[in-house]
Amino acid sequence: MDRTLYLNENKEMTIVRDGPSLWIMMGNKAGRRVPARLISRVIITGNVKLDTGVITLFTENGKPVIFLNRKGDILATAFGMSNPNWRIKERQTVLFTNNVYRPRVIDWITARRRNNQLQLLKDLSCKELNLLRRKGLREKDFKRIIATYLPEDENPVHVIKGTVTGLIHELITDNLIASELDLHIGVLHRRYNSGLVRDLSYIIETEAIRQTIQFFKLKRWEFYLDYVEGEWLLNAGGMKSIAVRFENQKKEIEEIIDNLVDDIFQLMRELTI
Repeated sequence: MDRTLYLNENKEMTIVRDGPSLWIMMGNKAGRRVPARLISRVIITGNVKLDTGVITLFTENGKPVIFLNRKGDILATAFGMSNPNWRIKERQTVLFTNNVYRPRVIDWITARRRNNQLQLLKDLSCKELNLLRRKGLREKDFKRIIATYLPEDENPVHVIKGTVTGLIHELITDNLIASELDLHIGVLHRRYNSGLVRDLSYIIETEAIRQTIQFFKLKRWEFYLDYVEGEWLLNAGGMKSIAVRFENQKKEIEEIIDNLVDDIFQLMRELTI
């Protein structure tokens, strides 16, 4: 089953492992059992009371668990230990680290990111699009245009964009695990944890921006955020709004990720080793 379990901060909620299932308790209400086999990915936002068995229930079956805070920051990702495919890892390492091949991968990353940026501007009916195509789209031009679609206050923007980015990280991690690529061998993000996840997320950053713009088109978006001690925090209603929108567009994002992974394997096949 391709379902994502969203667990949001709730003081009354407690989650424990019950064999091959989760047992979710909410205050004095009757508990609810959720079979783990129905879940493909897990998103935990904020302070959620659960035992470690809940995490291992998913990771031991190859299902990643990502932890976010209410500020839109990615805190950690948990996934199971597995023996690498050494043939794939060797070719990936050569492709991403060898001075002969690495520049080609960087050019590929840059080109794919730029194409995604132009496509987003086209979808937004940007009046400058033709001019930018002729003279070349620069990062500062893209950021300047995108800023006109978002609130001036960068803090709520970071909360929403960061949360959506976390959901995209989860999809990328799941895909790379299934593809047997090494998550930690990146190109732009060398020597970083989940370096390849970060690289692919950088390429498709436009998908996080797209959904962030859609969020702030809501008439009363302030209802989905709490302003606490000078900072914006995502509340349960805001997470639900993000999750519903993300699930509606998830297939398209998965196809984009699939194409990127296919490109990587094609680049590895072209290695002369």
